[in-house]
Amino acid sequence: MLGKYIALIGPNGAGKSHHLSRLKKKLESDFKVSTFYAGRFQFKILPLNWLLKKIKPSKVSKGPKPNSRKREVREFNQPLVKYIAPIIYYFEYLLRYFFIVLPRQMSNDYVLVDRDFIDLTASPNAHTGLVKVLDWILPGPKRIVLEAPATVLFSRRQELPKEELARQLAAYHELDCIARLRTDKKGSLEALHEIILELRR
Repeated sequence: MLGKYIALIGPNGAGKSHHLSRLKKKLESDFKVSTFYAGRFQFKILPLNWLLKKIKPSKVSKGPKPNSRKREVREFNQPLVKYIAPIIYYFEYLLRYFFIVLPRQMSNDYVLVDRDFIDLTASPNAHTGLVKVLDWILPGPKRIVLEAPATVLFSRRQELPKEELARQLAAYHELDCIARLRTDKKGSLEALHEIILELRR
């Protein structure tokens, strides 16, 4: 039986990486677990990371602490970019599934990923409608949205503008998922652990 393929998604500062690493430790005593960072605009299969550096953004926004984690919001106003980007990333994620995820599913009980293709709906550089159509035909994971109020997200990620974090939060509110968890609430890791275990019952 193939291992359960599960993605933690949500806005920057929601605690995806933190919860993923702690969840893995809790599960490893009883299960074989594989994790990896999927990335929103990263290539792991197609050799196109150089392309991201070549395209000049129309707008670059930073928060009050832009150097804290070297993050910035790069926006491309060209309509062509918004339509081409989802298609390129669709093939990246399709190949990633067959060459990275599926082999891990065959040898693990759980394959847990930080971010997923659907995260593109929260990007200003991808056409949301096209992303959702492509996602429908993509072998995808069960998704769990991690979230917190915009003020909490900003306190965790001050390298990004408040407006960007609020926009991301609103985008994730509209996505279908198997569960939503508030990471600013006590017991979020335990609740996440229980949801993951329930998927195997």
